[in-house]
Amino acid sequence: MNHRHPLHRLSAGLFASLVAISMAASIARADEVVAVVEEERDDPNTGALSLTFDNSFTTAYMFRGIMNERDGLIWEPSIGLSLNVFEAEEGVVQSVDLGISTWLSIHSEDTGTSGGGPDAMYEADYYPSLSVSWAGGITSAITYYFYTSPNNAFRTVEEVVVDLSYDDSELLGAFAMNPTASFAFETHRSSFGGIGKGSVFELGLEPGVEVKLPMDSADDYPIAITIPVKLALSMDDYYRNGPDNNTFGYARVGLHAGIPIACIPARYGDWSITNGFDLYFLGDTVHGYAKSNFGMSDSVYPVWTSSITLDY
Repeated sequence: MNHRHPLHRLSAGLFASLVAISMAASIARADEVVAVVEEERDDPNTGALSLTFDNSFTTAYMFRGIMNERDGLIWEPSIGLSLNVFEAEEGVVQSVDLGISTWLSIHSEDTGTSGGGPDAMYEADYYPSLSVSWAGGITSAITYYFYTSPNNAFRTVEEVVVDLSYDDSELLGAFAMNPTASFAFETHRSSFGGIGKGSVFELGLEPGVEVKLPMDSADDYPIAITIPVKLALSMDDYYRNGPDNNTFGYARVGLHAGIPIACIPARYGDWSITNGFDLYFLGDTVHGYAKSNFGMSDSVYPVWTSSITLDY
C-alpha cells in the first residue's frame, strides 16, 4: 500500500517531467551538434581560400605529345592556391576565382642538365590564373605559364592558355562526356626550343562511372573510373621542329581509377589515390623528335601515372 503524501507524489511527477524535458533538450542539442559536425565533415573548408596538392610519379614525361624523359624515376609534384572573389547562386556569372600554382618535374636521370643548378630538377612551372564559372555548367579560365628549367636543360618558355569546360552531367546524366577545349598561344620562345612561337588547340573528353565494392564501407570508398581522351592540333607552327611541321600533334586515350582515402579525417581535407594508364599516338613531328633524342622507334607509347591528391 502506498502511504506517500499526495504532495510528495506531485513533486515526484514534476521532477520526472523536468528530467524528461531536460533529457529531450539535451538530445536535441546533441543532434544539432552531430548535424553540424557532419556538415563540417562534408565541407571542412568554409573559407574563400582553397588548396590543391598533387604528388605524382610517372613512367614518362610528355608535354602535349613531346617526349621529355622516359627513363629513371620521374616525380611531378604540384601545389596550387585559389581565392574565391565572387560567388552567387543565381545569375549569369556564378563564381570568380584567382589562382596561383607551381608544378615540378624531377628526374633521377638528370635530364639535359648543363650545370649551374640542381641537376635533378628538370622543370619548374609557375602560373597565375583567372577562372569564371557561368550558368549552365560552363567554366572558362585564362592562365599565363612560365616554363622554367632549374638545371638549365632549356630556356624559359612562356604562353597564355584559354580553357573551356562544360559540365554536361545534368543533360546526359551517367553518359556525361565532360568536354574540354584549350587554346594555347606561345608568347616567348617555343616548346621545341626554337625562337619562333606557335599555337595549339586541344580537345578533350572524359566519360566515367562510379563503382562501389561489395563491402560494408562501400559508400566511403567509391571508385571513380574514367576514360580520358585528348586530341592536339597545331593552329600555327606549334608542332614544328626544323623542316618538320605537322598539324596533328598527338592523340591520347586512357583508363584511370581513383579512390578516396576516407580513413583520413575530413578536417584534413579530401585525399585520394589515382592510378592511370594512357596510350599516346604521336604525329610525325613529335615521333621524329622522340626517335632522334630518345631512341623511340614506335609512334605509339604507353605511360603509367600514380598520384596522391589533396583538395582542401
